[in-house]
Amino acid sequence: MVRQWQDMFFNKRYASTSLLNPNFVMIAETYNIPGRRVSKRRILKFIRRDALLQRGHFLLDLLLRRKETYSYG
Repeated sequence: MVRQWQDMFFNKRYASTSLLNPNFVMIAETYNIPGRRVSKRRILKFIRRDALLQRGHFLLDLLLRRKETYSYG
């Protein structure tokens, strides 16, 4: 959210917003929650289908390029 505010209100001056996130899929798996990390848009529809077929929870970790957005549709 900090980066979003820098983008919207501070003329895209990105000071100290390089984010290093943990491996959310690995964290989910420690709780017996299946998950996948997706970095390529072309395979997202297949992973999304698999996620929707799961019974219970499923973690989907989307890695986006800085300027990329995704709309659910």
